Amino acid sequence: MAPYFRSIDPKTVRCILISRLRFMGDVILTTPLIRALKKGMPHTKLIYLTEPPYADLLRHNPYLDGVLSFDREKFNALPVLKSFWQQKKLVSKLRLLKCGAAVDLLGLPRTAFLMVLSGASVRIGGDYRYRKHLYTHLFPAGRRYWKTAIDFHLNVLKFFNLPDDGKKTDFFLTGEEIIRAKTYLKKNGFDPGRPIVGLHPGGTWPAKLWDWERFAELALRLRKETKVQIFLTGGPNDISIVEKVQAKAGNAAFWGGVLSLRRLAGVMSHFSVFISNDCGPMHLAPAVGTPTIGIFGPGEPDIWFPYSKKDGHTFVCKSVFCSPCGRDFCPTDHICMKEITVEEIFKKAVARI
Repeated sequence: MAPYFRSIDPKTVRCILISRLRFMGDVILTTPLIRALKKGMPHTKLIYLTEPPYADLLRHNPYLDGVLSFDREKFNALPVLKSFWQQKKLVSKLRLLKCGAAVDLLGLPRTAFLMVLSGASVRIGGDYRYRKHLYTHLFPAGRRYWKTAIDFHLNVLKFFNLPDDGKKTDFFLTGEEIIRAKTYLKKNGFDPGRPIVGLHPGGTWPAKLWDWERFAELALRLRKETKVQIFLTGGPNDISIVEKVQAKAGNAAFWGGVLSLRRLAGVMSHFSVFISNDCGPMHLAPAVGTPTIGIFGPGEPDIWFPYSKKDGHTFVCKSVFCSPCGRDFCPTDHICMKEITVEEIFKKAVARI
């Protein structure tokens, strides 16, 4: 067995490079680690490396001393020589930081090599096949060693013999952003004195999507029986499905188009409850303190929904013969999602309004 969790004296580390390039939910789930590291090592600089869309998730985070962007798609689209020089510039930036330790939370070949190229003498990563040879300190990547995605990240604390600081995720909105979001809602006809329910019918993978017609039925029923206001959210790839929900729900639901990530977070902070498929925005809502209902099919909520019921969060997931399969595309009849009824989600929503 590999020598896991070899001790590191925190007094010897003046700067730590933390890397999690993607995705939205995954980056948000690293925030309890960021907070615990800073509280346990207040004089150590923490620098975070991620991809540009997700850098906004970490803006204004008081526990970070800097955020760097690695535009993977841009680099991949460039001719080989230009891509090489652009990546060389990134490596130069990393080396100028003089971080004594680097933490790779994604574990891809590229991220493992970036940790080496950063110049960090201490490189922490998971026990992944050949990539493990690029790290100096290993933690077990096997599922049996951790319960949730947050626990997976908190493994890093063991190297420094630090306690965790709870599992609440963070997203830091400025007072101005919260006020602007409230103004935006008012301009679009929302009454701040009445509850707002957010619905997110989109998502990256088809197998994780609850039927859009059920989202529309849920919106209609909530508006009719509880008089709440309905706000539909969606990203660039969700436009067609959200438009279908809005068309069927009619005046019962508002769809204002795709919002920037921080505008979306600000608007979410004014929701009474957020109902979402298993995707990035499902993680954003708890981070801004909004009670969230996650709808799960092929995914594993015990890993990917580590949010407290005490804070109003809950999920719905049906145990069927093929679950959890973890597939992105369902090869059968999507029974795990069909088993989830509008009635069930409606009751959970009403309990949180």
